[in-house]
Amino acid sequence: MTPAEIGTLAGRIFTYNLPPNWLFRPQEDQNDHGIDAEIEVADQRGVARGSEFVFKVQIKGEFNCTLLKNQQTVSYTLSTNKLKYYLSFNSPVILVLVEVSSETIYWLSITDDEELISKANGVETKSIQIHIPTQNIIKKRDEKLAQNIIDAVIASWDYLALKGVRGSIQRFSNLDPQRLESRI
Repeated sequence: MTPAEIGTLAGRIFTYNLPPNWLFRPQEDQNDHGIDAEIEVADQRGVARGSEFVFKVQIKGEFNCTLLKNQQTVSYTLSTNKLKYYLSFNSPVILVLVEVSSETIYWLSITDDEELISKANGVETKSIQIHIPTQNIIKKRDEKLAQNIIDAVIASWDYLALKGVRGSIQRFSNLDPQRLESRI
């Protein structure tokens, strides 16, 4: 299979296996630049649950994935520039890796992964190895596995909120007291 065929098949496998209450919004363009999709989770009545249940998804495909550590970890090579791009979002980004030969879908929360953040800020190589735990999978009709992703998304929103507070505190000494008073 060509890389384009693997990518197309990976996207199809991923969307087929999503829970029915996950609203999938493709965001990719014809040249495959940027984030692939946004997902919003709805409740059982089909009503969107709000901002804490919205996240971005980057879908990657491999014909066969590389398993490490007694098959407990999937290894994937990612461009350092793409990692920095994913970390620049003010909403959670989940990296999805689809092994098309087995139709296995692995995922990793990028936004709050301290190891990846450290690598993005400190590595000067063109690419890095990302390790995804093999228990981070998506399967059709498996609510527990889907809930694991939702939990990771909520933790990412918490991380982003604290990051915002930290940034505000760091900028606090530069604020004009009258400007601050007008904002409160």
